[in-house]
Amino acid sequence: MQNVNRNVLPARVSRKSPQPRFQRSRIANPATVVNPPGVDLLAPTAALQLPSLAGVPTSYSHRTESQALYALCRALVTEGVGDGELWQTAKADPYSFAAASITKWITQFGSDTVAEHIGYDLLIADRIDIYGGDSILDEGELFLAVECNCSGYLQIGWMLAALESEAAGLANAFYRTLMVSLYRWICTWDHSNAERVIEFERECTQEEAEYAVQTGAADTVEQALSQFELRSDEVLPSYIAPLDSKFSLPKALALLSAHKRGRNGRWISQLLQIHEAARGKRHRDVTVDFRNAYDDGPLPCAVIVMQQNDGIEATFDDSSQHFYEVEHEPVLSVRVDPRNPRQMKHALAALRTFVQVNYELSILIRDVNQHLEKETRERTPRPR
Repeated sequence: MQNVNRNVLPARVSRKSPQPRFQRSRIANPATVVNPPGVDLLAPTAALQLPSLAGVPTSYSHRTESQALYALCRALVTEGVGDGELWQTAKADPYSFAAASITKWITQFGSDTVAEHIGYDLLIADRIDIYGGDSILDEGELFLAVECNCSGYLQIGWMLAALESEAAGLANAFYRTLMVSLYRWICTWDHSNAERVIEFERECTQEEAEYAVQTGAADTVEQALSQFELRSDEVLPSYIAPLDSKFSLPKALALLSAHKRGRNGRWISQLLQIHEAARGKRHRDVTVDFRNAYDDGPLPCAVIVMQQNDGIEATFDDSSQHFYEVEHEPVLSVRVDPRNPRQMKHALAALRTFVQVNYELSILIRDVNQHLEKETRERTPRPR
C-alpha cells in the first residue's frame, strides 16, 4: 500500500531553518604554545582566529506582498484566530504567525485526529502563476491552500455486505451517500478511479495486440491478447449501482435514517455525521479559478477500497508511483483580500468545514480499523 498515512502533522509551514548551535572552540594562549624541541617552524606560533557567527541570521526571506501578510495577521487577530502570544512566539514574522495561528485554530475542529490518518500541509502564497507568467490573484490578495501529502485508507467491503444483508438497497444508499458527501470537499481514490485506469490499460493492450497482428508477431488479436494479464473490471459488489445511474439523495438519507437504530446503526450514524459536516457552503467570492496553473487535479486524500489488495488498491499502488511527476492542485484553496472582513469569514468558514469533514472521515477510518483488528484477533487461534 502506497502513501497510507501514519501520524502526520496537519500543517507544517516554515520558511526558517532551525537555529544551529555553535560550540565555541578553545583557543590556545600564544604564550603557552611551545614548539616541540628540535623542530623549527617557518612562522611563529599564533592563536587560531575564527570569526564569531553569533547573531548572524541563518535565513533570509523576501516577500513582495508584505503588506498583505501584515493585513492577514491583523485580520486573524480580529477574527480571534491569532493573539499576541503567538506573535511573540513567531518573533514578529508575519508568515510564521499566520501559519501558527491557523494551525492552532483548527485544532478545535479535530485537526489532531485528522493528522493520525491523513497528512496535510498548509500553504500561504501571494502569487499563483499560470503559463505565461501572470498571476491569477489580484493585488493585495493572498492564497490559502491545503495540500495532501499522505492518503488515508478505508476498507468498507465487509460493511457494505453487512448493510445489504440487513436490508436490500441499504449498502447502495450508504456508499453513494458517502461518495456524494466526500466529493464536495476532498478528492478520493475509489472505484471510479480504478475503472478509468483499467479501461485505459485495456485500450493500450488492444492497440498492442493489433500491432502484433500487423507485424506478424501474432496470427489473431485474440491470440495476442492471451499473452497479456488483464485486471478484472469488477471492482464493486453487484448490489452497488454505477454512479452514473439514477440516484436520489433524499431517498437514500431516508432509508439510512430508518435503519439508524439497526444492527449497523453505528456505521450509519457516522456516515450521517460526514454528510452533515459536508453540507457547509462554499462561497464564490473566495473560490479560485486556477486556469491551468497546475498540471493535474488534487492528490487523493483517502483511498476507499472494498478489501485489501483489490482492484482499487492495486491501481492506486501503480498510479501513485507517478503522482509526483506533475504539479497537483491543492485539495482546498481560497483566495482572500485580508482587508475584506466578509472574505475573511468565508475563507475561515471553508477551512473549518474542510477540517470537520476530514475529522468525521478520520473517526470512521479509526473505528473501522479497530473493528477489523478486533475481528482478526478473534479469528486467530490462541496457542494452547
